[in-house]
Amino acid sequence: MKKVLLIGIRTTQLAELAQKLRPFRVEIHVATNLEEVSRIFMQEMIEFVFLGFETDFEHRLKTLAHIFTVSPTSEIHIMGYKSDPAAFVASILASAGTE
Repeated sequence: MKKVLLIGIRTTQLAELAQKLRPFRVEIHVATNLEEVSRIFMQEMIEFVFLGFETDFEHRLKTLAHIFTVSPTSEIHIMGYKSDPAAFVASILASAGTE
């Protein structure tokens, strides 16, 4: 089972997104800040990272730098401002054969 990390600033939106991804064969983790991201990467081998559009630029840069340092093999996907998060993540997971 592939492990997925959803990163955003709103816990409720991350929970809703995680629910929409239930049909996929993935283990979902969520984080709202860099400390949570660090903790998750210390405990898990994350294969897919999805960084939400609502995070500010500095937070994105710090988060990306950290992920590249601790897990250079993770696939990182950054959602755009106009993308539908559920459709965006689902299309990538489907192309990875996790259905």
